[in-house]
Amino acid sequence: KVVETQVVEKEVEKIVTQEVEKVVEKAAEDFTTPHPILSDQKVRQAIAYCTNRPELIKSVYPFVSDEEQAGLLMDTFIPKTHWAWSGPYEAYDFDKEKGAALLDEAGWKLAEGATYRANEAGETLALKFTTTTAQFRQTWAAVFESNMLDCGIQIIRQHVPASWWFGDTTGLARRDFELGAYAWVGES
Repeated sequence: KVVETQVVEKEVEKIVTQEVEKVVEKAAEDFTTPHPILSDQKVRQAIAYCTNRPELIKSVYPFVSDEEQAGLLMDTFIPKTHWAWSGPYEAYDFDKEKGAALLDEAGWKLAEGATYRANEAGETLALKFTTTTAQFRQTWAAVFESNMLDCGIQIIRQHVPASWWFGDTTGLARRDFELGAYAWVGES
């Protein structure tokens, strides 16, 4: 009787390498595939015009003076009082008519009597909005949702625990959102 040993290490290594390459390609695709709606600059600009930022601020800071509320409006993550701020930057003041016109141009029409806009294929203009469960975020998110409704955009709010939103393998880290909100702390 002859015992013959076959070495299959090379074949196993080849299979494992192929599987790892597939995972890497899938991950790269997930991070580079343009969003079907948000890849259109007109849609992003429309969202900006349809957002009543002073109203959002007032919803969570009702007792702050109008002057102080205006100081809370930021166009970048760098406060205007910071030495590195080099604005002014393009302002997207609240103008839902301008936002609606941009959505029309982008192919998202609001049919007569409809609540939400749709494209030629009949798909609803709906976006998932993710933020934490903090009460003030729920408060202003309701205002944001109402702003978007006024422009015919459906917002699907998803309030998640901060541990998930800021986790190492979930939420922001995994880009598991379409629109999202979180605090950015800037110092002068």
